[in-house]
Amino acid sequence: MRRALQEKVRRAADLAGARADERDRQRLHRARKGDAARAGPPMSRAGLWWELSGIVEEILEEVGQAQRRSQAGLRRRVRRNVLRTLGEICRTGAELGHDRAMSLTGLDR
Repeated sequence: MRRALQEKVRRAADLAGARADERDRQRLHRARKGDAARAGPPMSRAGLWWELSGIVEEILEEVGQAQRRSQAGLRRRVRRNVLRTLGEICRTGAELGHDRAMSLTGLDR
């Protein structure tokens, strides 16, 4: 904040000199920017659309694979939780004296 205030005071004291300095700074910046732009060979972007299109398709395929893996993992977790809950129900029933046994055969697929 203090430096900004000092800069304002200096600029107001020598407005013509500050403007000249700013023009010189801008001229130098533009010259450097122009040199950098001219440094390399001109680039053709004619195939950019097809390149981007291919990249987008690859990303969508990766997202689809991740989603399918996620769904399979979700199925396994749900199946595991259901079997655990059914097992707890069977144990609770046995503890309460129910004589009918539940079979969980075939539920683990």
